[in-house]
Amino acid sequence: MRVAYYVAEYGTYAGSHASLAATIATLRNHNVQSCVLLPSEGLAAEVFRSQGWSVEVLPTPPALNVFQRRLLRLSWFRKLWIAMTRVLPYSFAVWRWLRQRKIDVLHCNSTRAVLLAGAVPWLAGVPIVLHGRMKQVNRGILWWLAQSMATQVIVVAEHLLREANGRFRGKFQVIRNAVDEETIRRLSRDEPKLPPEALDRIRKASARVLTLASVDPRKGIHTLVKTAARLKATNGTQPLFIVVGTMDKDRVYVDYIRKLCAELAVENVLLVGWLANPYPLLRAADVVVVPSLDDVRDVPTDNPRDPVVGEGMPRVVLEAMALGKPIVASAVAGLDEALEEDESGILVTPGSAEELARVLTRVLAHDDMRASLGSAAQSRAGVLFAPRLHAEGMLQVYRRAVARV
Repeated sequence: MRVAYYVAEYGTYAGSHASLAATIATLRNHNVQSCVLLPSEGLAAEVFRSQGWSVEVLPTPPALNVFQRRLLRLSWFRKLWIAMTRVLPYSFAVWRWLRQRKIDVLHCNSTRAVLLAGAVPWLAGVPIVLHGRMKQVNRGILWWLAQSMATQVIVVAEHLLREANGRFRGKFQVIRNAVDEETIRRLSRDEPKLPPEALDRIRKASARVLTLASVDPRKGIHTLVKTAARLKATNGTQPLFIVVGTMDKDRVYVDYIRKLCAELAVENVLLVGWLANPYPLLRAADVVVVPSLDDVRDVPTDNPRDPVVGEGMPRVVLEAMALGKPIVASAVAGLDEALEEDESGILVTPGSAEELARVLTRVLAHDDMRASLGSAAQSRAGVLFAPRLHAEGMLQVYRRAVARV
C-alpha cells in the first residue's frame, strides 16, 4: 500500500510532526510505502529527511502560506476567492501528483492539510484519512467540509470524539499516538546540543524541571514562571525550570515571558528554544511539567483574537512516560486520559501557580514518590501507546478507507 502523508505546517517541527514520524516508523514493516508531501521547504522537510523518510515538496501559491489562523479571519468573499483561484488549482496539482505516483491513500495530518489538498482528490475518489490531533479552532463550515472530504477520521484521544458533527461520527476512530521507548532511550544518551553556559547551568542545578512545549499562551509558560517565583518566595527552593520548544510562533508572548521573569526576579527559568533532539534533557529531568491551558486571558500575544482550543494528547507526556519520568500536568482534556491521578502522574488545576508550586515542592522532596510515579507511567505507556497497537489500528483505517471508495 502506498500512502502519502500531507503536512501543511512546513515551517516548524512540533509534536504533531513527531507523532506522524512515529506512525510512519510503526508501518515500515507492514508493507506500507510512505512519502511525506509538503507545501514548501522548511524545518519539517529538513527533519523528516534527516530521519530517513522520503520527502517531496509541491509548492503552494504564496497566498496560502499564511499561518496563525489569519486565513480564517478574512471576509467570506476573500475566502471564496482564494478557494477558487488558489486552493482548487493547488488541490488539482496534488491529485495529479497522487495519480502519477499511484498513491492508495492521502493521509492529511491536520484540518488545514485536508482543506488545502483534499478537494480534487476527494472528488476524484481518492481515499482521504484526516488525523485530528487537537480541538478544532472553528467548528463551522470549514470543519464540516473537512469531515465531508475525509473517508476516515483518526483522533488521538477519546475527548476529541466530541469534535465530530453528528452525521460524520461513524467516520471517527480513536487511535492513540505511538511512542517507541527504545528509540527515545537511544536518542536520550546523546550530548545535548546547547551553548556551554546553558549546559553548565543544567549540570549544576540542584533539581531540573522540564517543560517541552512551544512558547505560546496555550502551553501556559507564564504559569511556569509564576510558579518559579512562588517557590522562591515561600521556601527558597529554586530548581532550574528548562523550557524546550520553538519561540517563533508568538514573539509578543515570548517577550512577555522574558519581561515577566525580570519583573518577578526569576532567574531560574531557562528558555533553550527548539531542539532536534530534546531527549537528553528529558532524561536529565527530575520532573516533567505540562502546564497547558484551555482558557487564556489577559496575556500579551500577537494573536489576541485567536481562541485557545486546548490540547489533544501532548506528545511530551507519552515520551516522559516512556522514559519513566514523574509528570505533573494540568488537568485539561487529554492529559487526564494519559495519566492516572496520583498513580502515573499528578494533575493540577490549570493556571494555578500556587497549586503547581505546592505539588512540585512535595514531588521534588521525595525520591521514592518520583520513582513510583515514573515506574507507573512507564508501565502505562507500554499499554496505551505501544507501536504494535498503533500500527494495527492504522492499517485497519487504511484498509477501511480504501474499501469505502
